[in-house]
Amino acid sequence: MGKPCAKISVQLADIYLDPVDPRKSTEVVRITVTNLGDRRFVVSEIGWIVGLFKKEYVYQRLDGVVGVVPLPHILEHGETQSLIIHVGEVHDAQSWVRAFTEVMLRGRGKLGTLTLRAKASITTGKVFLATPGKSLIRSFKWALQQPSPTF
Repeated sequence: MGKPCAKISVQLADIYLDPVDPRKSTEVVRITVTNLGDRRFVVSEIGWIVGLFKKEYVYQRLDGVVGVVPLPHILEHGETQSLIIHVGEVHDAQSWVRAFTEVMLRGRGKLGTLTLRAKASITTGKVFLATPGKSLIRSFKWALQQPSPTF
């Protein structure tokens, strides 16, 4: 039997709320885990990691996230699980992007956005990492240039 193999991707995307009116959309972060191996595995955790030598980990809370299959979740060969996190208006001081930036990236300089990775852990202990897409990184960089909001 082969080793578990997966692909994880993280993108900032628009979801259209009304197929007739493209102006009615919302920004989301889509985390996708795909089982590329020849055996099933159990996704036990989705989270984030940042840092070069001194790493910081944070678990991504999934309550209130659309399309969530509760973790742990079994992924058979070839199956994909997507998690959608509503980020709200990026320019809103209370958005997910602004809050995430304050917790994970503020004070880390350029290394923060360079070393940021999404992670998916499976029950065997293996961790799969992905670099967030360019549009999400741009949103984090924009948020870092803003004064710290009060939460």
